[in-house]
Amino acid sequence: MDQTGELSTRIYYVMAVARALVSSGKPVSPLQVYNWLETNGLRRTRTAPSPTDANHFHKEVRFARQELADSGLVRSVDGRWLVEHIDDLLSLTPDVAREMIRRNRRNRDDRRISDDLTREASIPDQSYPLPTTGPRPSEWASVILRTDGPASTYAFRFGDTDLWKIGFATHVDARLREVNRHIPVELGGSVG
Repeated sequence: MDQTGELSTRIYYVMAVARALVSSGKPVSPLQVYNWLETNGLRRTRTAPSPTDANHFHKEVRFARQELADSGLVRSVDGRWLVEHIDDLLSLTPDVAREMIRRNRRNRDDRRISDDLTREASIPDQSYPLPTTGPRPSEWASVILRTDGPASTYAFRFGDTDLWKIGFATHVDARLREVNRHIPVELGGSVG
């Protein structure tokens, strides 16, 4: 609580989201939670921290749900919020919520420090550039249309290395420019 005895925004919304989830009795979407809080007069009417932050209410509700999720009281299933431990939500008090948020922050900080230490231990000597990485793999679909016409087979060598790119293209010069745009910095130079 602040000096006026009013709950902080985070604790207020943790308590309000807990009430919304318990009252629903079933998994609910974030939109349903926002509407329930509005309908039941639980949306705080304070000015957002920044005049450009029109979604402050939604952000605070999502942060509150995350605090509940990090404590194992709530989880997300197919985009809906589901109560895991209703008795704990029913017995949630501002003091319990405050301690829960402190514990979650300590756990997040501990994980971050552990991740940083693991990352630092795996990083080689910093006297040379780190290897580049591409985007993480993801699912995608594509349609390939093949047309008859002239094409060339090419073999591009990466600088003076033993690395080669072999393929075929209709416009070999355009393909060479495309490949040169994505050469890892470790290889230096260009494909020729």
